[in-house]
Amino acid sequence: MTTVEPFSPTDLAPQRGTRLALVHGGSYPHLQTMKDPAVLAHQPDFHYLADLADGDLDGYSTVIVADRLHPDLVARHAAQFRAVAERGGTLVVLGENQAHTWLPGVAWEPRPTNFWWWLHGEDPLIRTRSHDHESCST
Repeated sequence: MTTVEPFSPTDLAPQRGTRLALVHGGSYPHLQTMKDPAVLAHQPDFHYLADLADGDLDGYSTVIVADRLHPDLVARHAAQFRAVAERGGTLVVLGENQAHTWLPGVAWEPRPTNFWWWLHGEDPLIRTRSHDHESCST
């Protein structure tokens, strides 16, 4: 049995003057992620996509768009997501969100899913594009 240690305020990551938002769809995996101490340490604000209003993401330097969100809702808020990157912030779009249809410069290439790449030593083809970004520092 795995025991999860309780989150304590002393576990908080330094803010560095940035604000983090996580946009979610309310699915079970999203809700569980919102309880994860590793996520909570970064002090994100959580926004339910169905309730997202214009301007809700204006004050954030980093916005994470959770995976497998309703495509019509994502499309409705695409301009707000793009605005984060356009003002110099960081936009992270996870999983299957049809980003190629609303985020310029993104292409979709179908690939087989390999949940066990680390066991087989395969390259998952995940790359960091900005090595000088604060998330890459130690």
